[in-house]
Amino acid sequence: MNTNDFINAIKDAAISLHKNGGMFASVTIAQAICESASGTSGLTKASNNLFGIKGEYNGNSVTYQTKEWVKGSYVSVYARFRKYPSFAESIIDHDNFIKSVKLANGLQRYAAVLSAATPAAACQALQKCGYATSPTYPKTLTNIISNYNLTQYDVVLDPSACPYTEPTVTYKNGVTFRGNDARWYEWQLLRIGYKPADIGCTTGLDAHGTDGIAESKVWHCLNFEQGCSGNSAGDLTKAIRDYLKSVASR
Repeated sequence: MNTNDFINAIKDAAISLHKNGGMFASVTIAQAICESASGTSGLTKASNNLFGIKGEYNGNSVTYQTKEWVKGSYVSVYARFRKYPSFAESIIDHDNFIKSVKLANGLQRYAAVLSAATPAAACQALQKCGYATSPTYPKTLTNIISNYNLTQYDVVLDPSACPYTEPTVTYKNGVTFRGNDARWYEWQLLRIGYKPADIGCTTGLDAHGTDGIAESKVWHCLNFEQGCSGNSAGDLTKAIRDYLKSVASR
């Protein structure tokens, strides 16, 4: 299996997880290419483990030799790795792992990876959060993303293709926005790399429930007379609030 065939085999799962609040599909695919040698490594052949996740999966594991970066150099160690029925389970479990690991203080360990605005930022966050021990890991991933044009699989939109009109009102406290005004903001947030789950849109742009699903966090934020303060609007992250203000006042 060459790298292009490997990408075709796993891209749909990576895209689906990205659309449901996972990290960028490009980063997931790049990690799989890097850590499994495009599905050809000994560990992957023995276990379908694409990401080198240690432990066991539904009671199944394999013991395999690996290298770790310890005190400035690589050393060989034996470790127990999760064994999966297929690549699909490996990708899904990797997504669950990124979302579920907690720090000692109870905070999400990889929150910075999931909230990263760009694939490059997510690659940096993986290393800073302790996912990989190699100091060159972020650069390795970004090179793979570039070499194989993996960003084509991310949910990021061309700004010239926006079907909505930018609101003419200025963002400030005391101004009430119409529901449909939120669609332009939602679209711009998705364009620069925010994921649907970040802004409360689970199946597309859902300003004021127009698409038959719940009103988005962006709509709630814009429609509060006191701006972004109180009740549902408080669920918005500071990054989203700041971005909404910047795009509306430019």
